[in-house]
Amino acid sequence: MSTDKLTYAGGQTVSVTARASSGGSPVSTAGVTFTMTKSDGTAVSQTATTDSTGSAVGKFRLKKQDPAGGYKARADATKTPLSGSASTSFTVAK
Repeated sequence: MSTDKLTYAGGQTVSVTARASSGGSPVSTAGVTFTMTKSDGTAVSQTATTDSTGSAVGKFRLKKQDPAGGYKARADATKTPLSGSASTSFTVAK
């Protein structure tokens, strides 16, 4: 799991990419829930589905009034009977 940048400013879009695999092979059509937790503890979520390469992308638009500080992004992927999660962090600067 990764973001396209390490630091963002209000008004920018955070692009989060998750890759699902099993035994080294990509897992397509897995449901992925992306959750972004802001520095003040509030969270927003969205869902996506992995493509043929096992990748899914979540995009979160930061508002100008969003708090500065450390943010966390998490991806939870499920395709019965498989499931997994990953997380990363990034910074929002004022």
